Amino acid sequence: MKTLKPKRAGFFRMTPKKMIIAAALAAGVISIPILGVYGYLNITHNPNTATHLITLPASYAPAAVNAAQQRIMYALQREPAGYMLEQVNSQNISVPLGLLTNRFGADDSDIISAVKISPNYQYVAIDGSGDHGDFVWIYNTSTKSLSMTPSNAIGEFLNWMPDGQHFLFKPFIPMGPNPLAWNEGVWIVNAKDGSHVNVALPQNLTSSQLVDAISAPSGSSLLLSVSQGLGLGSEVWSMGVNGAQPQQMFNSKQIVGLFSWAPNGQRLAYQTIQDTDVAFQSGGLWLMNTANAQRTYVAAIDGGHGYTVSWSPNSENLAFVTRLNTSSQIANSQAGALISAIQNYSLLSGAVTTIAGPQQTGEPRNIQPNWTADNNLVFTSMSASSQKYGAALTSAEFWLVSAHGAVQTNSVTTPLFTIEPLTFANAANVSAMYDLQG
Repeated sequence: MKTLKPKRAGFFRMTPKKMIIAAALAAGVISIPILGVYGYLNITHNPNTATHLITLPASYAPAAVNAAQQRIMYALQREPAGYMLEQVNSQNISVPLGLLTNRFGADDSDIISAVKISPNYQYVAIDGSGDHGDFVWIYNTSTKSLSMTPSNAIGEFLNWMPDGQHFLFKPFIPMGPNPLAWNEGVWIVNAKDGSHVNVALPQNLTSSQLVDAISAPSGSSLLLSVSQGLGLGSEVWSMGVNGAQPQQMFNSKQIVGLFSWAPNGQRLAYQTIQDTDVAFQSGGLWLMNTANAQRTYVAAIDGGHGYTVSWSPNSENLAFVTRLNTSSQIANSQAGALISAIQNYSLLSGAVTTIAGPQQTGEPRNIQPNWTADNNLVFTSMSASSQKYGAALTSAEFWLVSAHGAVQTNSVTTPLFTIEPLTFANAANVSAMYDLQG
């Protein structure tokens, strides 16, 4: 049996022979707003060789969204041949969409780190991590095709760009015969065909030092976090999407992250975690006002598992995962030993409300909160697992919280989706990673 040990703490994902931090931002004093506008002048950028010049766009402006008004879930079902991407509707009817390539999921260490629908609902990004590589697959909802994208590098999906056609990608290892396709920055990848442009990181930093990157809602600037090693904390930079005008914003002794913009663009949520070698620990949830850079601590939050926060459509509520068994040493190193609850922070009242925990769902792990377009909250409940690697997958139930105005305690209803686990190696393995279309 394979075991993967963390090299350092942070917002971890499994990667080849090591754990990689997957988020950033820090609790330092910010003196300048991060929503800069860097103009629309194209610049010529030289990644690693003087013979390979790329003209980078200056903006990836948000596109109009024409989403179907129906609730659809995208989930990864584990089968003997690997992970099967499925689409599940509100009648609990599952439609298989395709197996991930490379038999990804056939190995017990293969996990799904994220499933994210593009802002224009045209693509579904699947981020997979295992001891034999980290890959991104893109499902095109128009062509009904599923492919590894980009095909010339092993790496990590970071965030969608506002236009819904491109995403930020952290390259790890080059693949294929074309050496010009490899460079050490952050890639902006075209989801349609896998082509990319490279944006150089400030101060010649390498992609291995990149923690997280996210675009501003305008699509004209990036916020980056980098870390140069265990115990060295992180640095936060702002720059144009074309690499113009990089500005170091602050340093921090903490590793922070999992950036998430409020839909109205007025606040940025981020998470902090101590820069130690503990894999899973409690972290902090913070908000930053983009108008004046004022930061506000919200609450303790689960750390290390990579669970993202979710904003309500009106930008008034923020759902997150909080760890309940903070004193458990086993839960510090085993993902399946987590005991957690879904909580919500109201920006209007300032109150933190527990939505659902083990008492409401009957399961110890309550994770993956997601506000839907119709102002309901969905989340996943999972049983405990003794697996020491991967996502510690077990059977999963998907729950609906009706949020009529203010979110009330104990408002969990019957399961929205129930997925029966497949029998595979005498274990129930159903991924709990999903996203919803409203």
